[in-house]
Amino acid sequence: PPGAGNGNGKKPLPEGKAFSHLGRIVESYNKRLDSHERQFLMFQRLIFDAQRQEALEQLRSRKAITRQVGDIFDASEWTVRLKLRGKPVFLRIFITAAADEASDFNLGPFNSEREGVRRWVEGRVAFWADQTSLETAKLLIAELEEGAGLGEGIPQLAERVEKVFKFNNAVRAERIARTETLAASNAGHLEAYEQSGVVEEKIWLAAQDERTRPAHAEAHGQIVGMAQSFLVGGEMLEAPGIGGSPGNSINCRCRVAPVLGGRRKSLERTEPLVLAAHKVTRTIQRDSNGFIVGITEETNGHQ
Repeated sequence: PPGAGNGNGKKPLPEGKAFSHLGRIVESYNKRLDSHERQFLMFQRLIFDAQRQEALEQLRSRKAITRQVGDIFDASEWTVRLKLRGKPVFLRIFITAAADEASDFNLGPFNSEREGVRRWVEGRVAFWADQTSLETAKLLIAELEEGAGLGEGIPQLAERVEKVFKFNNAVRAERIARTETLAASNAGHLEAYEQSGVVEEKIWLAAQDERTRPAHAEAHGQIVGMAQSFLVGGEMLEAPGIGGSPGNSINCRCRVAPVLGGRRKSLERTEPLVLAAHKVTRTIQRDSNGFIVGITEETNGHQ
C-alpha cells in the first residue's frame, strides 16, 4: 500500500527526515543542473552556428534578393533535423535527473524504458525543435525584409544574418538551455515519483533570491497531490518549467520535490483566461547595436 514501501526493499525517507535534508539535496541538484545546462548550452550554440552557416550560404548563392526571403532559412526542415539531434540530449537529462531523485529520496530504482519516459521526451523535443526553428526564422525574416526594403545588397544582408546569430548565441542559447534543462529535470523527477508508488504529493521549491519571480516566490512551499497542478501566477503548472505561459517558465530555476507522509494543502483553483483571437500587431525591439532583442505580438492591446 502507498507509504508502506516501494516494492524494492527500500523504505522512502519519512516526512520529517525528507524535509530536514532538502537543503543538501537542493544544493546537489543545483550543481547537477548547472552541469546539464552547460552541456546543453554548448549543444544549442553548435546548432545556431550550423544554422548561421547554412543561411549565409543560401544568401550568398543569390545575385539579388527580394522581400520574399523565407527560403533563406527553412524552419520546417530544421525542425525535423533538430528532433533527431535533440532526443538523446533531452533523454540523458531526463533519465539522469530521475535516477538521481530516486536515489536522493530512497524511492527505489528508476526504469528508463517506461512508456512515460519516451512520451514526455519526444513531446518536449518536438516542442523545442519547432519553437527554436520558428523563432530563428522570424528573426531572420524580420532583418532581411527590412534590409531588402532599404535596397541593401548581399554583403549588407549577410551582416544582418550575422547579427541575428550573435544575438542567438549571446541571449537565446543561454535562455533555451536553462529553460529546457530545468523542464527535463523536473519531468524526470515526476516520473521517478510516479514509478515509486509511494509519492502522493509534491512541493514547489523556489530559488528564493533576488532573481526569483514574485509569483514563484509566492508558490514556494505549495503542496498539491501528484495528479494536481500548482497554481502559480494565475496559471496551472504540473511542475516548474512544465505548463503555463512562456513568462511562467522561461529561465525558471525552481524545482519540484516529493512530499512523503500524506500531507495535503487545500488550494483555491481558478480557470485560465481565454481571449478571443483578433487583430495581431507585431513590434520589433532593437538594442543600441541594432540587434533585434525582442518581437512582441499584441492582440487588441494584450501581449
